[in-house]
Amino acid sequence: MKKGKVYIQGLDGIRALAIIGVTLFHIFPNVFKGGYLGVSLFFVLTGFLLAVTSKREFHVFEYLKKRIVRIYPALLIVIFMSLGVLLFISPNSLSGMKQEVASILLGYNNWWQIGQNADYFSRISNASPFTHFWYLGIELQYYLVWPILFLIYKMAKRAGNPSLNIAILSVLACMSMMLMPLLYKEGMDVTPLYYGTHTRVYALLFGTILGFCFKNKKKECSIFGKGISIALFFLLFILTVFSYITLDGQNPLLYRGGMIGMTIVFVLMIYLVSHPSLPIGKWLDNRLLKWIGKHSYSIFLWQYPVLFVFSKLGLHEIYWKFVEMGVIVLLAVFVDYILNWKRASSKLIWGSATMCMAICMGFGVYGLYISDDSLQEAQEELRNELEENAKLIEEKKKTYSTSQMVMIGDSVLLSVAPLLYEMYPDSYIDAAVGRHCGEEVPILEQLVENRQLGDTIIISMGTNGTLNDGYVQVTLALLGPREIFWINNYCPDSPWESGNNEYIQYLADTHENVHVIDWYSLVKEHPEYLEMDGVHPNEDGMKAYAELIRNALK
Repeated sequence: MKKGKVYIQGLDGIRALAIIGVTLFHIFPNVFKGGYLGVSLFFVLTGFLLAVTSKREFHVFEYLKKRIVRIYPALLIVIFMSLGVLLFISPNSLSGMKQEVASILLGYNNWWQIGQNADYFSRISNASPFTHFWYLGIELQYYLVWPILFLIYKMAKRAGNPSLNIAILSVLACMSMMLMPLLYKEGMDVTPLYYGTHTRVYALLFGTILGFCFKNKKKECSIFGKGISIALFFLLFILTVFSYITLDGQNPLLYRGGMIGMTIVFVLMIYLVSHPSLPIGKWLDNRLLKWIGKHSYSIFLWQYPVLFVFSKLGLHEIYWKFVEMGVIVLLAVFVDYILNWKRASSKLIWGSATMCMAICMGFGVYGLYISDDSLQEAQEELRNELEENAKLIEEKKKTYSTSQMVMIGDSVLLSVAPLLYEMYPDSYIDAAVGRHCGEEVPILEQLVENRQLGDTIIISMGTNGTLNDGYVQVTLALLGPREIFWINNYCPDSPWESGNNEYIQYLADTHENVHVIDWYSLVKEHPEYLEMDGVHPNEDGMKAYAELIRNALK
């Protein structure tokens, strides 16, 4: 600590580890399935730094000013530059943006997204360049309550009982920590658990507790001893990398304690990195990691906007993913350069860049001004229709005994259910919003047990995520030699569409009883068959979807 400022070696390296995980997850979600855990690392680090810096010096107005200056200039640039670009390449994407932008700037975007994504399918049909800003919502809410938490700390310290504050924070953290496993039910829409302040704030609180306990004394040894501490850090680092690759966001383990376990891992890592008697922080303070760490906020802000624009341009091939990564980094450097004009090497370059940015942002402001809510209204209408269809299915199930035909699927099949009942009155349909691969297994097991499974099976799965080979093989084993018709996917804003369709074709090529119903090719030729969300069939699309099934069965 020098001149009233706090600098702890290695924390930029921790930021780098967090942003690398998040970036790889966003760009290569099928490879780095657990990279989203970097967000939990950011949460712990935020809580830690708030406590450490506030202990040194804290004035409410100065604190709020620093938070605003740190967060909003870059955020405004990213939002309005993104809107400016979208105004020209995909003006329909601006529909409904006013409410979303307001939720971002006012700090409640995570709750807004929970409301919008009450059905998990909205993550596809309501794709947004700002989906990842739910994280900022939780951070901004914590920033607002921080002065109160710090006041409790000061009061406890003046009363000669600083441990009281740690006890209060520990109780709050444990209450939040237990909510996720208590509220989780397998097969549920996990959006409220993943985005909810109440289920994620414990990571910030744990970081805060660590920050209040932090002492900058080099002579004080780590509680584990030097050798064990270094070995433990490398073990935790390997565990983090392994989790980045393997821990899928839909894995029940994550919500039954996995997220909590990884948060504790991150707390230990920050403790070991920040401990002044250990050399770990110095090792992480290399130029590359420091550079990535210092630009981590801007890198984070640009991720979804860049991915969204590339998707709208139809650039889905694997090599474009590496281009996306480069563009994200370049734009992050661009924003940080503009915001640090006092250190800019050339005022001419800085002025020219600022002018270009201002023009683009101006188009973004205009695009936001002229945007309407037609997409949101269409989604609300679709949601209501799906709810009615779900009620119809439940009523039909009550009178079901056995059928030659069983249909299992997600919201795309659900949207067509009434028409399919007209065509096949005795069929058994089980379709639900947000259904993921694997959720069909217990349904089929129950039908097999009740001897209600017919000889013809229609499956419409894969809209909401990657088809898992393990679950699919279990499904095929359950169905045995029955004729299986698998409807392929059309969800162009998702990273799994092409992989799923290739996999479905592979199943048909390697199993004589598996047949592909090619919904993808039909919609590719007739985009007018879709609702405004670009995923679910409209009235004409429903007829085409049903006719596609009829022709396949013939």
